[in-house]
Amino acid sequence: MALETRKRYLLGDFVLEPKSRHLSQGGVPIHLTRKPFQVLLYLVEHHDRLVTRRELLEQFWEGHDVYDETLTKCVGAIRKALDDQTERPRFIETHWAEGYRFVCRVEEQLILPETSDKEIGVVATEEGNHNALSTDQTSVSPPRLAGPVPQSKPKWFTTRVSIILACAVIALLAFAPYFYRRISGLHANASGPIRSIAVLPLKNLSNDPANDYFSDGMTDSLITALSKVDGLKVISRGSVFRFKGREVDPRDVGRELNVAAVLEGSVRKDGESVRVAVRLVSADDGRVLWTSEMYNRALRDIFGLQDEIARNTVAGLKVQLSGKGEARLAQSQSNT
Repeated sequence: MALETRKRYLLGDFVLEPKSRHLSQGGVPIHLTRKPFQVLLYLVEHHDRLVTRRELLEQFWEGHDVYDETLTKCVGAIRKALDDQTERPRFIETHWAEGYRFVCRVEEQLILPETSDKEIGVVATEEGNHNALSTDQTSVSPPRLAGPVPQSKPKWFTTRVSIILACAVIALLAFAPYFYRRISGLHANASGPIRSIAVLPLKNLSNDPANDYFSDGMTDSLITALSKVDGLKVISRGSVFRFKGREVDPRDVGRELNVAAVLEGSVRKDGESVRVAVRLVSADDGRVLWTSEMYNRALRDIFGLQDEIARNTVAGLKVQLSGKGEARLAQSQSNT
């Protein structure tokens, strides 16, 4: 007496049992009414080709056009049961104005109830547009238990988690430089001294371009005096003088020279008097951190004026000078 067999289809995490009209995921039953179940089974059994809308209407609704919208709702119910999406289908792919195609991997199993649900052969394993294995093939997969499908996370869940994590990583990488600059700037300005500076060439506001030598000399004096400070990185004259005569953003200078602050200012020489103004600007966000007094001195006291500006600038930078550093700065001032 021939043993009565029954078949079932493995559709990813889902199990479809035609005879009992049963759909489940991880052993949990999923409710699907009769007509959607029949359409799903038909699509699974013809997964190797495109099934037209006309074919489905003739098969299940006797071809009446009035049921065309009903077919659309029926496929929608199937997608809802499988947690499928029209835009990114994992199970049913829509070919607009043509029909549908079942695109998920399909594994067909034959089950013998009398032998404790042991599988006697894998008849077909399909995915995409591959042709079904013919039933007259001589080789079949080795017998294996066809027990309950292991419960696992649905593929859609894993996919969504992966997308969320990927978006989070991309956002973190995109904003990392901004946060780094903000944190570095806050640390430098609030919790510790600035340790790197570029002295931009002071602008000559005199009407006579011949007085450039005077503003350039003042810039050189500031660079020399500040470079004597221990622990303070000062950009060399050759690197900063390429910015002379240019309107530049301190933030651009900071990024290009890799410094935390920029010292900029102006010199106005009028007859035998000179007026100097400098200010310290954060290279992180362009904020003015410190502004000097408006120095207005007789030209004969120009060297003392340079020393005074240098010391006040150091104080404005909040550099905690060691005794050695102060001595070196004082020595540089006495030698200028």
